[in-house]
Amino acid sequence: MTTNKCVSAIKEDSGSGLNALDFSPDGRMFAVGGQDTHVYLYDDATNQKFCRMAPGSGKLPGHASRIFSVKFHLDNANVLISGGWDRTL
Repeated sequence: MTTNKCVSAIKEDSGSGLNALDFSPDGRMFAVGGQDTHVYLYDDATNQKFCRMAPGSGKLPGHASRIFSVKFHLDNANVLISGGWDRTL
């Protein structure tokens, strides 16, 4: 940061607290996760949300509790790992 000023800010629509953020290896997108059990993907150039990953039901994967970590795979930006207080990865 050369200006020491905030250049952009994003407020998540859900109103829940966000606990985790990670940028993709190429820096083109970032993921956030928090209290509402969803993982959101944003385009870094536009700061626009383009994907919402909702909690799973039945045999589908997902989180039933808060998300405390999101991490892109370093070799494959199509792989995103999230960890939740529900002991689910």
